[in-house]
Amino acid sequence: MNYQTIYNLRIPFLDDPIIWFSIIIIIIFPFGLREAIKSKDIGKRLFAFVGIPIYLVMSIVTLYGYWEIWQKFQLRKNLLNNGAALVVEGKVENYQPFIDHTQPERFSVNGVQFSYWGYYISPRYRNTSSHSPIKNGVYVRLSYLNEFEDGGLRPILKVEIARKD
Repeated sequence: MNYQTIYNLRIPFLDDPIIWFSIIIIIIFPFGLREAIKSKDIGKRLFAFVGIPIYLVMSIVTLYGYWEIWQKFQLRKNLLNNGAALVVEGKVENYQPFIDHTQPERFSVNGVQFSYWGYYISPRYRNTSSHSPIKNGVYVRLSYLNEFEDGGLRPILKVEIARKD
């Protein structure tokens, strides 16, 4: 059977606007602080005095979180490339779409259950029903890890859909 790859593990930074927004803030905010420090206005200087420690803490926490995501990406990329990821193929069954932050996307393939939240930033497949061809009856081959993370059950590293050649 021939397959078309619709998702292959990639860095989640590249397609998430929240990450880009926070990186831009980390880069731009010091310029505002610099201007506040130079100002003769006591209110602006007080803002800088309070803002610098808050900025430093938030930057460190944010960058540490991104570093953890990067490490997880590297580990999963190695597992996928070395053939250590599990693979299941078959028809998608018991599909339940992601519903307004109250229910994760869920489905099973040959008895192996998967679930994930679309908004959880992690190196794994997380496209929800509006952006995904995964539906009941679609024949797929999935590469995944047999673990649980906050974003769902069994992170999917690669999604392939059977071609109708």
